[in-house]
Amino acid sequence: MAFLKGLFSRRCANCGRRIEGKPYRWRGKYFCSEKCKKEYRRRHRRERKLRLPPEDAFHAIYWR
Repeated sequence: MAFLKGLFSRRCANCGRRIEGKPYRWRGKYFCSEKCKKEYRRRHRRERKLRLPPEDAFHAIYWR
């Protein structure tokens, strides 16, 4: 059964390293360190800001 641990081991969503011990979590993602978590959040925050602002409330809710 030890081989199953290798198949289902968690990997960091930012750098891809295997996570040993208790992982950091954010929105269902797992991270190996606080640094990786902050870097991932910063990168995704920038990507969200590049979108054009919604024209009205309908577009803000339904056209993300």
